[in-house]
Formats: sequence, C-alpha cells, structure tokens
Amino acid sequence: MDLQLKGRTAIVTGASQGLGRAIAKGLAAEGVKVAAVARRINLLEELAAEIVAAGGEKPALIEADLYPDDAADRIAESALKALGRVDILANAAGGSRPLPLGASKAEWMEGLTLNFFRLRELTEAGACCEGRGTRVVQGPLQSRRQGWRHRQLYTARQIAQRADRQALADAGSAA
Repeated sequence: MDLQLKGRTAIVTGASQGLGRAIAKGLAAEGVKVAAVARRINLLEELAAEIVAAGGEKPALIEADLYPDDAADRIAESALKALGRVDILANAAGGSRPLPLGASKAEWMEGLTLNFFRLRELTEAGACCEGRGTRVVQGPLQSRRQGWRHRQLYTARQIAQRADRQALADAGSAA
C-alpha cells in the first residue's frame, strides 16, 4: 500500500510494544524516517532490527520516560536532531494503574500527566505544530474492557484528548 508518505518524518511514542510498535513499523514500511520513543531500549533495538530486516531505514531510537517534567522537551530535541523536522507525531505511549474509588489527587495526576499532559506538551515542544502542517495522532490506547477501576481515568483522558485535537484542528484551519 502506498500512503504517499515516503520522505516524511515521524515521532512515535510508545514504540516498544503494541500500537506504537505497529505504527512505527507501518510508517517505516511506507518510507517514513522514524524516531521511535520508549522507556525500554532493548525493545527499541529489536524494533529497529525488524524495520531494517524488512528493508526500512533504521529508526532513531530515543530512550525516554514521559513522566519527568522535562520529558517532552528532551524528546523533541532528540527527535529534531535525528530527523531535522517532524511531519507526523503519533502519540501511542500511555497506560494507567487501576484507580480505587476515592483515589487521591496524586493518583489522578500521575495518570493524567502520563496520558494527557506530556503528550500535549510534546505536541507543542518545538517538534511539531510550527505551521508546517504536522499531523498529530493520539489514539485510545487502553482497553475499555478493564472495568470501572480504569474507566474514570480513561474517560477523562479521552475527553481531554478529543477537546485538544479539536482545538489543534481549529487552530490549523485558522492559520
């Protein structure tokens, strides 16, 4: 399949497994130069080997945890150094621990920081949205079948991401 992406560049967070890994492999197969981001470098190295074995260009590997305050800036800086520019940002990192009824503010903030704030910060960290028509993809990453203990945070994150995507789209159409 030719999606006409050859020569484009992309940051893919959560690239060590699951949806992020599949996105990184799919983009590389389309000729996109990928910066793969995840916490586990050994899994990123396996991903790189698979991409090269399939005939793709070796991706830039960025070992990073999204939780630290400076994570978005560090990832953006590393990606821009490796890629030169960013045409696509695929945010596939995230996840959460089960939240009990009456979960503390700290527990909520941990989940929202990882699943929304850092992804939003990465979108604005200088790697993207500089008037170049960067495409931002943020997908639902958590199964809806995990029960009520996950649904509260999952739903809050989804609502925040949807509103954020709409604001980005509105800003892009106004430019």
